[in-house]
Amino acid sequence: MHFMTELERTDTDPFAFDTPEAVPLRPFTDADEAVAELKRLYDRSVGFLSRRFEDVLSSGHSAERVRAFYPEISIATTTHARVDSRLAFGHVPRPGRYSATITRPDLFEPYLAEQIALLIKNHGQPVAIGDSSTPIPLHFAFPEGAYVDAARAERLHRPLRDIFDVPDLEATDDRIVNGTFKPKEGEGWPLAPFTAQRVDYSLHRLQHYTATHPKYFQNFVLFTNYQFYMDEFCMLARQMMAEGGRGYSAFVEPGNVVTPAGSLEPKEGTAPLRLPQMPAYHLMREDCSGITMVNIGVGPSNAKTITDHVAVLRWLAKQPGTRRLCPRPCLCAGRSRSRCRPADLGADPGACRGSGGARTGCCGNHGPVRLRAETHHAHRHRRHHRQSELGTSGPSRADRASVPVAGDRPRHGIGDHRGQRFSLPGTLWHAALRLGQAAPW
Repeated sequence: MHFMTELERTDTDPFAFDTPEAVPLRPFTDADEAVAELKRLYDRSVGFLSRRFEDVLSSGHSAERVRAFYPEISIATTTHARVDSRLAFGHVPRPGRYSATITRPDLFEPYLAEQIALLIKNHGQPVAIGDSSTPIPLHFAFPEGAYVDAARAERLHRPLRDIFDVPDLEATDDRIVNGTFKPKEGEGWPLAPFTAQRVDYSLHRLQHYTATHPKYFQNFVLFTNYQFYMDEFCMLARQMMAEGGRGYSAFVEPGNVVTPAGSLEPKEGTAPLRLPQMPAYHLMREDCSGITMVNIGVGPSNAKTITDHVAVLRWLAKQPGTRRLCPRPCLCAGRSRSRCRPADLGADPGACRGSGGARTGCCGNHGPVRLRAETHHAHRHRRHHRQSELGTSGPSRADRASVPVAGDRPRHGIGDHRGQRFSLPGTLWHAALRLGQAAPW
């Protein structure tokens, strides 16, 4: 009897939903207008959830469940014809209906604008924008680093998940990018390698693990488990900022501590009292072609975790003022018993091959580098298929090239022994050259 009284006291109908007015799919033939509609729908949904959450906390109860949805983009084609079969992205591989849920269109705006324009151009069909059927979890309606205060949530008469949608791990898997996704009857094919919930999950995890905002990540990502690499990198970056930047615009440290070019001290952010699990440092350029360095610590679990989350940042690679979507190379610096598993962080591998099948540079002189996992854990962590951009299918494992990354001698760090000519992995040599610490031999 007491249990029934509690139910009556909440006055919550489990079958009634308070949602924004549904927006049906609407065709767009202009990429900029399509992106603007994605931003409008997303802002409306997260704004609705934030307002209703405050209302529910103030009153302590809700008569209905509260739900808002991610925006969706879709395209349908009835022909195999397309402009150029060699394209690595910006097209769909076969006739059918393709769709993707979208999150943070403000963060991914340049990428979305380019990809949507290519889809419209290559298939001669409009894209459709509207509300999807995928709910936005309440936790993802808040910015990275924000959270739902448990003390305030305790004021509710029912569990939070009885009123709002919460993150669903079943919807944040990698079935699409792994090539194991099978659409249900009547369901369309995926248009993007990650779902919106999966992207949101990684954006929040990156903030948690690295103590820096995802928007600061650059196109060239270095992983290491040696602190002296980090110390040298930070020393050189601060020196460059004091000298005017030398082509770099800012240096960002954990806590989103930003030192702009031409400054001796940080201008914003607060350093954390304790470093996070995998602190990240970003030597930034305006076009996102700078260098990010992450201390992943020891063990393959950290390497797997960070690469899984950095993978969604491929969408940040296209920035205003750049000519094309650039791959995002990834390298492990230093010697470790277990190296990072392969992480396809850029354009489709088949689009960047030279005459002999070797990978060629797609970012100026800096070619994409993939890491070869150690034999004892490669089969456990390696992904079978990868999709790169909107509308592309992942290649088979046999078609992908990878290069082994040799470990450096433990005592050789960037900037040490500058008169010596010691062995550096290819991409680390390029990074050192960019920092002015290696001669171009």
